[in-house]
Amino acid sequence: MSDKENDFLRELASRRGRVPEVDSATKLHEIAQQFRVTYDDHPGNLLYHAIQYSRLDIVEQLIEESNVDVNGHDHSGRTYLSVAVDVGNERIVDHLLSVSNIRVDAANQDGTTPLWRALNKLGFIVGSAIVESLIQKGDINLRSIDGDHALLWEIKRSGQLVDLGLRFGNPPKSVLSLLLNRKDLDVNQFDPKGRGALSLAVDLGNPYIFNKLLEREDIRVNICDHGCRTPLSLAAENCRYPERVRALLSHPEIDACLVDKQGRTPLIWSIISHNLGVVELLLERESRLLNIPDSGGRTPLSWAAGNGTWEITKNLLQREGVDKDSKDHCGRTALSWAAENNSQLEKIRHKFGNSLSHNHILKSLIEEEGINNNSKDNDGRTPLSWAATKADLLIVKYLVSSGCVSVDEPDIIGRTPLSWSAEYQRSEVVDFLLSAAGVNPNLEDQRGRTPLYWATREDNLKVMRMLIRKDIDTLKKMVKEGPEQPERVKLLLDAGYDACKLDNYGRTPLYHAVAAENVESTKLLISSGPKSITSRDNYGITPLKVAVGTSQVLAKILIENGATTNDIQPKEWFHGNKSSVEEIACLSDQGAIHSLQYMTGENLTEEVSKPLPADHERRRLM
Repeated sequence: MSDKENDFLRELASRRGRVPEVDSATKLHEIAQQFRVTYDDHPGNLLYHAIQYSRLDIVEQLIEESNVDVNGHDHSGRTYLSVAVDVGNERIVDHLLSVSNIRVDAANQDGTTPLWRALNKLGFIVGSAIVESLIQKGDINLRSIDGDHALLWEIKRSGQLVDLGLRFGNPPKSVLSLLLNRKDLDVNQFDPKGRGALSLAVDLGNPYIFNKLLEREDIRVNICDHGCRTPLSLAAENCRYPERVRALLSHPEIDACLVDKQGRTPLIWSIISHNLGVVELLLERESRLLNIPDSGGRTPLSWAAGNGTWEITKNLLQREGVDKDSKDHCGRTALSWAAENNSQLEKIRHKFGNSLSHNHILKSLIEEEGINNNSKDNDGRTPLSWAATKADLLIVKYLVSSGCVSVDEPDIIGRTPLSWSAEYQRSEVVDFLLSAAGVNPNLEDQRGRTPLYWATREDNLKVMRMLIRKDIDTLKKMVKEGPEQPERVKLLLDAGYDACKLDNYGRTPLYHAVAAENVESTKLLISSGPKSITSRDNYGITPLKVAVGTSQVLAKILIENGATTNDIQPKEWFHGNKSSVEEIACLSDQGAIHSLQYMTGENLTEEVSKPLPADHERRRLM
């Protein structure tokens, strides 16, 4: 029977009030013709086309009359429900969801589910009926192929967008509100980074999500992320929303003393973020927090003094039971940290304004009873030692004037506050310490290095010149070191150090450089202080006298620069040449130029046999 005949019979039957029966195969062929495809005995393909062309009537017909499997897949491996989601037809999605045997969460070949496809495609559209229907019907706790949980993913992705939408109330159709209204929602799941919903909601501008989560009976308020940070810890650090801290502290199951992987409590985090209001809230709820140290042994007072504000430090000092002089695992106290971190505090001051006063912090600790102003850490460094490197000059003066500190106290490696300030280019501090009673500018550390030695660097000329005026023998010690350091020697000489300065034995730095066989230092000293070449020590010994017994190279250098040889006995010229086959030393004079050469007897015979010009240099043989 032709198509026209079929159409005619239908029209005729409809006029008579009845439609003639058409077999199922014929119906499927007719549907295939409408979509201009070939029917291949697979009705699922027709369902796919019906969804693609948004033909709800045919979708209904195929499902109800032809028993098409609604859980089948298209040629791309998508379920028909996922196809409907991708097309974006709300009515078809709803009809498929109404089928009793529909598998709402059946995965596609790529591992995605209809719900996750809808969230990715339509989740940003507030009030999307497709997303709403899938949330109501699907498994909302099913993770994505990336391991994301729907609630956490939505908080992270659209939290700020939702904040704008929730500014004047919560739209009832938002994805987050739909998820939170499901009683079977697992609000305690982690994202791939170990963060829970409550932890993520702490930082959202709008309080709706945070408050909604906190209202749930199944919420775990002490849940930790991979860093063991709790929602309270994160809220305490985030000073923008102190009301979140108050809300968490009001929860009956909250534990305010939990520590993270660094051993830090919420109180320490609130101190680090300079939030006095949160500090007071936490201590009001849990007084035990006052002295709980972190994993490095630092207490809240230590953090407040080293990285906090004057108001927080004062608040903690006034509390009963505070441990004012507690040492951390490095042996450092609150005063020690306050003294060192002055430069950091200066940067913070510009950010937080007048609420920060490091001078007040340090002065309050110095004046506080029960605090040892001269306490040594594990490296033997005192607060003054730390202050000398970074603190304001006024603080250094205040520490010294307190009378409770040892101004020249060496640490475990023998370095003094002056030594540290010299290295850190603290010219004002160096100048002050040099004028303080009891300071020895020539005190050596365990490596024999003086403050001037530590100050010797290219960009520290001012400090070097201050110390040179009071220095005794830094240059001498420097030229004796091995391996030699000609760069440092040159810096000292360029800064004005006297190359001819004598030690207690009447010896010049050149004498010591020669004795140490430091060739480059010897050259620098000769260039800067040529008079030292002929200088004799208290025993009448010259640098050349030392050189002929140690190094031919140095002896040659000294002679070439004018060293006198009259007091050197012939046999002495070979003391430094014992392993050589050269047995003759030739001293040559050619005008003002002097030279020294060692040779063998055979070399000498060759030289003597050669005819000599009239102006040939004179030589003295030994």
